[in-house]
Amino acid sequence: MVTFNHMTAEELQQYFEPQTILRTITGSTSYGLNTATSDVDEKSVVILPKRDCFDLSQEFETVVAHEPDHEYHALKKFMNLANTQNPTVLEILFTEDRFVTKIMKHGEELRKHRELFLSSACFDSFGGYARQQLMRIKSGLGRATIEDNLTYLTETLERIIRTFDLHYPGYKDGVFAIRGVNVDDDGKAAIGLTVHYDGLELKQLAGMTAELTNASKNFNKMGARNKRPDEKLEKHAMHLIRLLKMAIEVLTTGKLNVYREKDRDELLSIRQGKYTWDEIFEMVAGLETRLREAKAATVLPAATDSRKIGELYSDLMIDWYG
Repeated sequence: MVTFNHMTAEELQQYFEPQTILRTITGSTSYGLNTATSDVDEKSVVILPKRDCFDLSQEFETVVAHEPDHEYHALKKFMNLANTQNPTVLEILFTEDRFVTKIMKHGEELRKHRELFLSSACFDSFGGYARQQLMRIKSGLGRATIEDNLTYLTETLERIIRTFDLHYPGYKDGVFAIRGVNVDDDGKAAIGLTVHYDGLELKQLAGMTAELTNASKNFNKMGARNKRPDEKLEKHAMHLIRLLKMAIEVLTTGKLNVYREKDRDELLSIRQGKYTWDEIFEMVAGLETRLREAKAATVLPAATDSRKIGELYSDLMIDWYG
């Protein structure tokens, strides 16, 4: 098996190029929000050669090259991430054609069936990313209270639990709920759970608790973060507003608009510091209200059709290997 972590960015590019079925420019450029100093980042969907795919080593999923960033996702990993409504992965399927730098027929099939990956669960995924940006801003400004952090942690844990049925088949056969979220005497997260199952695989239980534990660790790090330069925080604010608007649009229309043509000037003004923080927080509150309303009246299904997504994956792999 190839050891990707020890390869240079150039070596990764040479290895993955023949295996790439879809490559797109991502990030600020694809949003239309890039500046003169912005890097041009890319993401690729790849299928490994037979010899490297059918190997006893751990299955390849994702590797990242830097300066500039280029993420390479195995097709299975990519489709699983898209199925969880991951915003930075979904944008590969919905970005404008001019930002697609390579596409083979298998990539064309992915983009042709991109609506398969949309469901009302994007309320949690986009909203979760947005809330993360908001907490980074408040933490960086020194305005995040313990109550803010506990509310954020509780929302994060509940959002994670709502995704369990996508990953853990036995999840619905019992009770798995948050009983309470507090801080202990050392200021660390103390999470109370109610868990009851007549029978559950240890691997599934370990996976669920690991996801919640990781969220708890991120909470514990949050209080230790130092203030960040305003320029960095303004960029977070721009993406916070962008994520909320994209989520509202996709829930309302069933379409994901990656390029921000209509609100580009407003978003760039936020990045340039033309709004006060109070104005930005007021804007966020209004968008969060609209997001909840969009979820209640969404045109999207409650869940994706995992069977159809699985069949698409099988068809692509079988065709690739012939």
